[in-house]
Amino acid sequence: MPKPTITEPDDDPPLTKRQLQNLKKRIADLNDPTRYVIASPILRNWCFFYQPADAVYLVNRIEPNCLFKRKAVAQAVAKVLNGSKRKKDAQVITIRKTKKGFRILDYVLNPDNPKQSWKPKLERPRA
Repeated sequence: MPKPTITEPDDDPPLTKRQLQNLKKRIADLNDPTRYVIASPILRNWCFFYQPADAVYLVNRIEPNCLFKRKAVAQAVAKVLNGSKRKKDAQVITIRKTKKGFRILDYVLNPDNPKQSWKPKLERPRA
């Protein structure tokens, strides 16, 4: 007795140019390792990183829950965190996911002295 085979019907119409363009854009967006985090500097080379899932700050550590895919969303959350404070210490910085963890691409500005900036040092991931 022959095995039944599964065949898919070819009822799907071909994709339009606009649909193909949109699909390629979404795939490229998924493959992009650039993410955004909200950082609040404490001291030189020390930062709090906001984790919105638990509404807590982590010191010099970035976890996957801290990441934002869209910069506009991260900026909106940072704006809410800053509220009406005169000193705006919640900043959105760009990072890149790597095989070993995360790489910080942007400098963090010192809210007390805007001419001073640095890249925070991250703790090594725990095994």
